[in-house]
Amino acid sequence: MCQHTSSCSAILPDGETVSLTVEMGNHLAFPVIFSQGKPPTAQGEIAFSSLNAAELGLSVGDSLQLVIDGEIIPYDLCGIYSDITNGGKTAKISGRSSQTPVIWSVLYVSLHESADSEQWIEQYQLAGIEVTNISDYVRETYAQTLAQLSLASGVAEVIAVLVTAVVLALFLRLIVEQERYTISLHKALGFTSKELKRVCFFKGFFPSMIGIAIGVILGNLLGEGLCGIILQALGAEGVRFVIDWSQLLASALIPVLITSALAIWTGITGIQKVKAFECCMGKE
Repeated sequence: MCQHTSSCSAILPDGETVSLTVEMGNHLAFPVIFSQGKPPTAQGEIAFSSLNAAELGLSVGDSLQLVIDGEIIPYDLCGIYSDITNGGKTAKISGRSSQTPVIWSVLYVSLHESADSEQWIEQYQLAGIEVTNISDYVRETYAQTLAQLSLASGVAEVIAVLVTAVVLALFLRLIVEQERYTISLHKALGFTSKELKRVCFFKGFFPSMIGIAIGVILGNLLGEGLCGIILQALGAEGVRFVIDWSQLLASALIPVLITSALAIWTGITGIQKVKAFECCMGKE
């Protein structure tokens, strides 16, 4: 399936004339994801990239006119999609003009799973054809952004682990001091420090585990919206994250839980310093 890109003049609803980079062809063969509306399938329908629509102040349902082959043709904006090519400012219409000069043509090819994509690309590159692997193109385009997001997530995870550990250790130490009389009384009744530490550990660990699990889940769900705002500035609207929960458990949840367990155990070490005779001295 081949698409041809041309430059066309557009007359906006307010009468302003702008130049648009318009992709002409069948946009259903290799469709993109539309954040609003639908792809153009009939004459008189046009779709804008999110950055283009935002810059021109247009939304789905608005009308404009294109000058094609010297003829002014009315179009209705039927959809808005994400685009990271050509500065993120493109448009799509169905069909193709026979007279409008073509800036470039793009041929989309889908290979069978058994095909050697690297060999296929190399073969056509030797023939002088520019071939781009879509996944490689997206990876290279977002390389710097993804690297910054990865660094930010790593730093945030380290800070979260440290803050969680410090808060839990200090909180449990405070609890031990507040319950010093009760702990001393239990020791006077025959309970050992080991038994009391085990009871306090589980009382502190299970609520912490639930809170951490909820925090990790909400962080991943809400983080998608936050990162989406950043990527939207680059023209990638409607970004969705594919969350690998097994990797999430291994890289985030389990380390945080282990650190929390160590912090709780550190916080309750003061139990062994409480003496059994303290309860006989009365509460201060």
